[in-house]
Amino acid sequence: MTIFGIGPFEFVIILVIALVVVGPERLPEMLFQIGQWISKGRKMISDLRNQARNELGDDYESVEKMARQIRELDPRRQIQELGRSILSDDDRAMIVDLGLDPKTTAAANVIDPTPKPPAARPEIARQARMMLDDDLLDQPLDQALRAPAAEEQTNG
Repeated sequence: MTIFGIGPFEFVIILVIALVVVGPERLPEMLFQIGQWISKGRKMISDLRNQARNELGDDYESVEKMARQIRELDPRRQIQELGRSILSDDDRAMIVDLGLDPKTTAAANVIDPTPKPPAARPEIARQARMMLDDDLLDQPLDQALRAPAAEEQTNG
């Protein structure tokens, strides 16, 4: 539980520093004053809220409803929901099995949804050229396999 972004460990450190700076004699008095300030602040906020409710009357509920709707438009939450809808549980398990980070993988899919072409495979390209070359069909199989390799050596 954090209060004002301060966790329990940080709070203990602040108390120790306050004990050293203020001293053990004045520390209880100072903590009492801080408690009174917090109490006064809460009372002021409550009074302000009640005053706004009285001033606006029936419109207060509609203003409060609009404020809730604005809070619901948090883009971070919407992006998280979109990420959850894109990846199913099976997809997440597969990503974890592959050793990938599901957060970055989901972000990569959302940012660039177009698949990338496979890397060039020279062996497959050579075989495709062989299949399309009509002259090779007339030659015996051994010569057909040696001919593209000889062409590559003379051209390269």
